Amino acid sequence: ARWAHVVRQSYRQIQKGGKPALALTREMIERLEAIGFRLRVKERGKIKQVPFEERIKSLAEFKDVHGHVNVVEADDLRLARFCNRMRSSRRNIKVTQDRISALDALGFEWEPLQKKRRRARRD
Repeated sequence: ARWAHVVRQSYRQIQKGGKPALALTREMIERLEAIGFRLRVKERGKIKQVPFEERIKSLAEFKDVHGHVNVVEADDLRLARFCNRMRSSRRNIKVTQDRISALDALGFEWEPLQKKRRRARRD
């Protein structure tokens, strides 16, 4: 991880015309790119925030395909993280009633682990 950071930092410095920490040649850059190494990664703080309405639309589409809204990371990492954030936000009273209603309308499970445990006890 540290090596990758130094390589990317050096690449950025070369692009800006500065002096890199690591002397990267054009050949080294081409070889790194050839094996799939990403020299450009999103800079911190520049991650696009997806509007709530778009996430609700994605969740509705997920439900149409899978018949439920219990998204796990293996299905869709970003959508699963959105669902987990909504659950956490509701517990911390940081989500509006409008958003709760929109999620409830899709059949959103606010406590999916409790339902899973109850089902396991019955079996």
